[in-house]
Amino acid sequence: MASRPDKHDPLSIRLRTRPVHAGNAIDPGTGAVRTPLVLANSYALPDDRSEISWSGSDIPLYIRNNGVNQLALQQKLAVLDNGEDTVALASGVAALHAVFSPS
Repeated sequence: MASRPDKHDPLSIRLRTRPVHAGNAIDPGTGAVRTPLVLANSYALPDDRSEISWSGSDIPLYIRNNGVNQLALQQKLAVLDNGEDTVALASGVAALHAVFSPS
């Protein structure tokens, strides 16, 4: 008998099932099994704002940096393309800037 696929290991899941299971995490607030859509364009800031990396991706600050929906989409796309990571940007101009501007 074949072993069951592991939902936490996307490569053990068949290609047609990956869009459903990849990138999902149980929502701690609601207990939802699928990652819910978050209809927020900004997030609450911590009380001490002096140590915030405004361009970083460690905590959600603004929807264009790393919104919850964007992070879930990036995880799904990485799994579907068998990639390590991916980036979803707000526009084509943002994509061109990310690719062609020096860092």
